[in-house]
Amino acid sequence: MINNMNTNTIIQIALATTGIINCSIAALFLFYIKRGNHKSNILLACIALVICLKLGFALVINIPHEWNLISVIVYYGSQSAYMAIGPLLFLYINSLIKKEISSISRLLIFTPTFLPFIYDVPLEVMQLYFLCFLISVFFNIKGYYSESQNTKIYKSDKFWINTFFISFVCIWLTVNLLLVDFKYYFFELSVICITVFLH
Repeated sequence: MINNMNTNTIIQIALATTGIINCSIAALFLFYIKRGNHKSNILLACIALVICLKLGFALVINIPHEWNLISVIVYYGSQSAYMAIGPLLFLYINSLIKKEISSISRLLIFTPTFLPFIYDVPLEVMQLYFLCFLISVFFNIKGYYSESQNTKIYKSDKFWINTFFISFVCIWLTVNLLLVDFKYYFFELSVICITVFLH
């Protein structure tokens, strides 16, 4: 089977597999760690898990198989996972900057993430949905820094918030390349894996 794969396919499988392993280990660690901001840790673990599902799509499209049902589940699951990244990022950053979100709001922002299982959501719609959260997170971070001018913000905390946010902006930007041609999927996969490895 490996002999029939080109270099690009092998690299994609290697990246996806490594990313899934790293995210799984990180998620388990974050779920059970007791120190620090527990809510933030749980949300970060959830982000790691949805990235696992997103990376699973890379394996399904690159490894020859006859698991039709699993392929369908992973395909729509990866779309749902991608749509969940925006709300999870929004909640995670807000948990770091101590901004409370109501239970109803949390429920409402996650409702659209289940649409891929009942409707084939166009990539343009998923990108617009993700962009709304990126814009909201940007202004929340900006507002937090403005309100905290007279209080101490650790440079490490600020660096983490900024780089984490920028990483997901980069993911959003590279996914736009898929609107041009699916061959650019390698760039999306690479940026996701770089984000996983760096954080």
